Amino acid sequence: MDLQLEWMKLEDFQKHLDGEDENFSETVAIPSTLLRDAVKNGDYITVKIALNSNEEYNLDQEDSSGMTLLMLAAAGGQDDLLRLLIRKGAKVNGRQKNGTTALIHAAEKNFLTTVAILLEAGAFVNVQQSNGETALMKACKRGNSDIVRLVIECGADCNILSKHQNSAMHFAKQCNNVLVYDLLKNHLDT
Repeated sequence: MDLQLEWMKLEDFQKHLDGEDENFSETVAIPSTLLRDAVKNGDYITVKIALNSNEEYNLDQEDSSGMTLLMLAAAGGQDDLLRLLIRKGAKVNGRQKNGTTALIHAAEKNFLTTVAILLEAGAFVNVQQSNGETALMKACKRGNSDIVRLVIECGADCNILSKHQNSAMHFAKQCNNVLVYDLLKNHLDT
């Protein structure tokens, strides 16, 4: 099923994003492996049709690397799928064996909107991976001042240390982004 956006009004598109459109009366159950592939590939229509079927999917089931569907959507910057999975009850704070969360994936990949969606849905901002790194540290490494600002505004602790005793400030200095460094410094000085 293709959505023809050139014929869609803004209000209809918002209904589509909110899951309130009427174009999805079709429901087809698919195997869990195909659902996972559809999420990986960003196939919103297939995922939506499957989740609207009577099939009960375990949205928090992990693959061999510990990735849930929500983590796959976050790591791929698939914001529409992320919203859909959250609406359908996927856990926002699931963790891989190494401690990585959907929020950490999104911050590491520089997906600002994805980070914002996860924080709005209640993602824990100070979760540490097994190496001690947080979403803030990932954003500092990448030099993404917008994500750094957002996670700080949502309560990120700038003083957390990684396993190697590095703080977010250490990573901010490493990335040579003055704006990121100044954001952290100003926050720490207040």
